[in-house]
Amino acid sequence: RRNVTALAIEASASQIQAREFWEAQDLGVQGTVNGKDLRFRDKQWEADWIQRAVVAKDGPVFFPKISVDTDNGAQATDSTSDIDVRGMPVEYDRVEGVRLGSLISRQDYLDFLHLDLQGTELEMLRSGEFECLRSRVGVVLLGTHSRASEDEALRIMPQLGFTLLAEETCQFTQVLRPNPDEPDASDYRTALIVDGEQFWVSKSVLSRGRAAG
Repeated sequence: RRNVTALAIEASASQIQAREFWEAQDLGVQGTVNGKDLRFRDKQWEADWIQRAVVAKDGPVFFPKISVDTDNGAQATDSTSDIDVRGMPVEYDRVEGVRLGSLISRQDYLDFLHLDLQGTELEMLRSGEFECLRSRVGVVLLGTHSRASEDEALRIMPQLGFTLLAEETCQFTQVLRPNPDEPDASDYRTALIVDGEQFWVSKSVLSRGRAAG
């Protein structure tokens, strides 16, 4: 049984604090908090939860302060305002951004990579940030948050050597949104209610599986 090393990047400080409790309960291991980062250690595995935001360009971003019990749809932004993209009142933490390539380079090879980028995946797919996955990752579970990001992933990922094995598309609804400029007026907008997921496997992994079979 080989040692296991895990690295998780989480922009929300409250999510990291919650994981300190969850993992200690589930695994019987006490986590230690270093600032807003979280570290677990055992004889056969180690895991770090680091407060960063995966970004398409260098520099700090702002991430909403959220309640882990009621809100999992927050999104990083370059600037702050009193109202977020969903029309919800919000306060922000300043979070350091990290490029996807910097994370991938920490390991020679990743067997599994889960990316839930809260909408940033579209910009990163279009800007070439996913190029670092080529030949470096075996399996990618990609969270999607718009029809555009689903379509772009379907275009880009095969070019990087991945095959789509399963997909759940995003689900949306129409919600009534107050108009801040006209207190007595409101309009409808499209709101994401269920994230999508795409399960991508590299052609090299599929080839090994066929050879083993």
